Amino acid sequence: MKGLILTGYRDFSIPWPGRELDPAYLFNPLPRPFGELFEGKLFGFYSHPFAFLSSFPYRLLGTRGLYVIPLVSAFFLLAAVRSLADLLPGRPRSLATGIVGLCTPVWFYSVDFWEHLPADCLVAWSVVAVLKYHARPTYRPLALGALFLGFSVYFRDNLYLFAPPLMAAVAAARPFRWRPVLFFGAILAVTLAPLWAFNWIQFRHPLGLRLVSAASAGGGWAHHLGDRPEVLNQLLLNGHGNMILSLIATLPFAVLFFVSPRVAPQRRDAAMRTLAVVGLASGVIVASGHLLAERPIWWLMKANGLFAASPVLIFGLVRGREEGSRGQSNTAGGLIRLIVVSYVGVYVLASPLANTAGVHWGCRLLLSVYPLLGVLAAAEISQWCAGAARRTVATVLAAAVIVVSLLAQVYSQKLLYERKSFSAALSRLVAERPEQVVAALGWFVPQEIGTVFYDKKVFLVNREEHLHHLLTLMHGHGVREVLVVSAEPLRMGPSPATRVLKDGLNFISVCLTPLKLGP
Repeated sequence: MKGLILTGYRDFSIPWPGRELDPAYLFNPLPRPFGELFEGKLFGFYSHPFAFLSSFPYRLLGTRGLYVIPLVSAFFLLAAVRSLADLLPGRPRSLATGIVGLCTPVWFYSVDFWEHLPADCLVAWSVVAVLKYHARPTYRPLALGALFLGFSVYFRDNLYLFAPPLMAAVAAARPFRWRPVLFFGAILAVTLAPLWAFNWIQFRHPLGLRLVSAASAGGGWAHHLGDRPEVLNQLLLNGHGNMILSLIATLPFAVLFFVSPRVAPQRRDAAMRTLAVVGLASGVIVASGHLLAERPIWWLMKANGLFAASPVLIFGLVRGREEGSRGQSNTAGGLIRLIVVSYVGVYVLASPLANTAGVHWGCRLLLSVYPLLGVLAAAEISQWCAGAARRTVATVLAAAVIVVSLLAQVYSQKLLYERKSFSAALSRLVAERPEQVVAALGWFVPQEIGTVFYDKKVFLVNREEHLHHLLTLMHGHGVREVLVVSAEPLRMGPSPATRVLKDGLNFISVCLTPLKLGP
């Protein structure tokens, strides 16, 4: 983004200041999965349209401007949630808005500089349009749905996989007709054509660097198929570092998700109470893992399955009386379920294993389905609490699961605040140092000091054994002072005074060591 500004929006590559000293990119600070070298230039793996749009509020407001697009997108996403809620029994607009906005990871990603929220906002409106097509089958909502989905891909290329589920939802109309499906696909293709042209001009491939790189790293079909169980585990079942506790906490959700059982009216009250107890138990198990973890950030890799961060979603995994007689594909709730289950299924089948793990809150890779499941959960809760024989008990149980989900998001905000505070403190320390060359010893360090990327010359050193090579290269270019920012104290020779900075989460501890390179 800042590179775009520096080049006057003429070049989407990253103008790395260290290139003049290291034209061969031997110490590239942004290797995969953060960047990619293409024809002698360094490109980021993140959305170029998102960087372009974000540059404008950044120029107006500085760092605060980075949060404008995610936050505004969150409000428009909640507007889509309200529209979806209006199509469900009871029209639970307020409850759906509260659950999606405060009890799912949508809150976390609305206050983080990432392209998820604008992409998922567009996906939600695409679903709204498809459902409105079912209510009134004209071509206008189909065109809008295809446009919204196409623009979402500009932000997140994994949302190509949302096209088959939405087209399946269009095809679910009765009587079935090919023309609306083909129309949806044609508008989607026209919407994506400028993105394909941009990618072709920049990277000689219409799908761009990120998708091509992911496909090339797959290891072949046999390897890809062999990874499917672990992909399923990473995306849906991760809930706790202990495998047994993780299965207890998340397996009931996964089974309900794919089976989507229909609850008979006479058994609804008992079934919903059972779901509430299961949701509470899951929330307690997952929370205990987070709170007892010695390294809370690293723990996220073991507890970021789809359901782990939001147990209230369990209420959206069953079919209520709205779908008791007409069939799943003929109702708004049934269509939402069709879209969600199809998308998750396609994603599990298609995603490389390397793209499913990471240190993130909730399942950000399936973030698009949280609003949809949240709306379904709100509809089921509102019907249950209105019709239960013991309304007080139903309300208390539902409220308890909602509160557990809310507290989980509050915890995520605490983690996010502490991580951002550490990165800001480290960047200030590096910025205040007189050294203009920074040797980052640790893959994460260039990300942590991203705000000084264009003010200093940052080089990434994979191992301390390679540091001598970098220092020799710098000395040959006349550099006499280098600041080493490392994850561990340097072992090489007698080192000068070192500043150690810890993040308070036992996640990152860095040492700042200034080195003199001699005359």
